[in-house]
Amino acid sequence: MLIASVWLSFRLRFVQMRRFGASFSSLFGKRGDKTPGRVTPFQAVCTALGGTAGTGNIAGVAGAISLGGPGAVLWMLLAAFFGMAVKYGEIFYSVKFREKDATGGWRGGPMIAIQNGLPRRWHWLAWVFAVCGMVAAFGVGNLAQVHTMTESVSLAAASFGVGDALRRWLPLGLGLLLALLSARVLLGGAGRLGRAMEKLVPVMSLLYVVLCLICLVMRRAYIWPALAGIAKSAVTPRAALGGAAGLGIAAAFRKGVERGVFTHEAGMGSSAIAHAAADNSAARQALLGIFEVFADTFVMCTLTALVVLTAPVAIPYGQDAGMTLSAAAFSANLGEGFSRAALALCVILFAAASIWAWGFYGSRCAAFLFGERATAPYLLIFCAAMLLGAHMQLALVWKISEWSNAAMAAPNLLSLFFFTKKPRGCCETAQGGG
Repeated sequence: MLIASVWLSFRLRFVQMRRFGASFSSLFGKRGDKTPGRVTPFQAVCTALGGTAGTGNIAGVAGAISLGGPGAVLWMLLAAFFGMAVKYGEIFYSVKFREKDATGGWRGGPMIAIQNGLPRRWHWLAWVFAVCGMVAAFGVGNLAQVHTMTESVSLAAASFGVGDALRRWLPLGLGLLLALLSARVLLGGAGRLGRAMEKLVPVMSLLYVVLCLICLVMRRAYIWPALAGIAKSAVTPRAALGGAAGLGIAAAFRKGVERGVFTHEAGMGSSAIAHAAADNSAARQALLGIFEVFADTFVMCTLTALVVLTAPVAIPYGQDAGMTLSAAAFSANLGEGFSRAALALCVILFAAASIWAWGFYGSRCAAFLFGERATAPYLLIFCAAMLLGAHMQLALVWKISEWSNAAMAAPNLLSLFFFTKKPRGCCETAQGGG
């Protein structure tokens, strides 16, 4: 996937650098007319950012460090840099080739872009993407999110002295509550989802950034050594870590890229489904994809990594520490009770946002394959599956997520290859639908 991202960056003449400032201007520009049932550009980017800024920003980053060493963070950032161009391209074409639905709103995504923008002989890619998208929603946006959420809440409950008997029922109770709330939001359509996301995402992002900054101010003397350790471990992990758990460059590279893709989702085409619903032009909406990757990976993931690496905690290299390591790092700075409660709140908000976004993505894929009548049954099954995520093994949850990422990315990246064979500059001059 990294090779494809580099190639697309060249094809788009490193749009992530040339239009970086414009991506911020698009974010803080006009938010659009809030017509009932319609999705504004700001609501679309909040929905997409809610899907990317999930528990992978907290547990995923910590897991990448414990499995690949601090150097995994540098590879994660490098992959995100090239991923900005991929995100720009997939949003542009999803908006350009979208279509109207029965209610007069927009519907799009890689599957519809392939169907409307490529010759008929390539339409099978749209079906492959839609099938993979339906499956990926359960791994990336459901099981992994619910598992991390219940783990975080259980740790917080333990720090406040909640008994073992009650803690055993917490995962089921949380899963049931989240399933009911998710059904209410998702079954209300894109309009209700957009309104919920534009309120939830800014609040949860600001809360988490503030928590991280407090920790880093307290440990500011260790920030530079942590950054130096990231750079050194990326190229000489055995020397930097003393051969801990046999970590090498391959492990750092693999885990950094894998967990990076999990969190920013560039190349998967998922967030393009949300962006395609916005009342905006293709060129302007695509700019928001650059900001999306920057905010998710360069800001939130980097902050998480620095909190973990500056905290006075032992990192269990070779193990997927995940939420446990993140919780220990915040506890070392803010105290066990407060930090675990605050982190649990962040994780709940992150998980809810990601689940709602991915429920929407999966339902759009189901509607593409089986018609709009499949939306409600798919969403009900999606919500019911949340009861399973709390009880699955962490390693299995991540394996499902990583494989579903790859399965979804393949048809999306292949379609981008065909789209970008057109004359250079097409992604910046064409306006697309809306």
